[in-house]
Amino acid sequence: MTTTNDQFLGGRLTLTQPRTGYRAGSDAVLLAAAVAARPGDRVLDLGCGVGTAGLCLARRLAGIHLTGIDADPGLLTLARQNAAQNDLADGVSFRAADVTDRVPDDFVGAFDHVMANPPYFAAGRAQISPDPRRARSRSDPAGNLAVWVRFAVACLNPTGRMVFIHRRERVEEIAAALAACACRPHIVPLVARPGRPQKRVLIVADKSGEGTATWADPLVVHDETGAYSALFEGVLRHGQGLLV
Repeated sequence: MTTTNDQFLGGRLTLTQPRTGYRAGSDAVLLAAAVAARPGDRVLDLGCGVGTAGLCLARRLAGIHLTGIDADPGLLTLARQNAAQNDLADGVSFRAADVTDRVPDDFVGAFDHVMANPPYFAAGRAQISPDPRRARSRSDPAGNLAVWVRFAVACLNPTGRMVFIHRRERVEEIAAALAACACRPHIVPLVARPGRPQKRVLIVADKSGEGTATWADPLVVHDETGAYSALFEGVLRHGQGLLV
């Protein structure tokens, strides 16, 4: 596997990832920034890939206990390497597991936070990449979003919280899956500039919460000049929290 070394959080994190196929970007950073963990909390990163979201969180919050899972052994090898080369291996582990399989016994009710960036595109909604890693990370041919939700909820302790980042067009699907698990989603839209359509959303749900979905005002990524807004400059360049 040919790889590159790429910087995140304004150079605070350097990650090795495949040169071709799916490559981590700002969505993983935003996902990590939306997790309101505290030192000592147990955090699970579903479909962790090379560890981008989890390691962004570990860089921001020392003392968390992070577990990342992925079905791709090659990406897990890079995730472990990334943790070590950024001096974040203490309290961080990555293991092979598939979200579409049964929840491991030691995961049930074990985590304070679960975060995920599930595949964005349902069957027939996007061209499938010829690269198998990119296809697996971006495409959801079996319609497994509800499976991701059920897996996440099963892993949370009674007061735990999950955070997903996803496309606006699939919010209703995720909200329905959460409702079936007796969880109420709080949806935070992300827009590129003021007045632009909503394309990405952060979806936050407490395991102990029930009721109708609530919506926050959109968060604006860029100002009128095209520069990052002050909020997103802090998140993407300086590793600050987003919803904390």
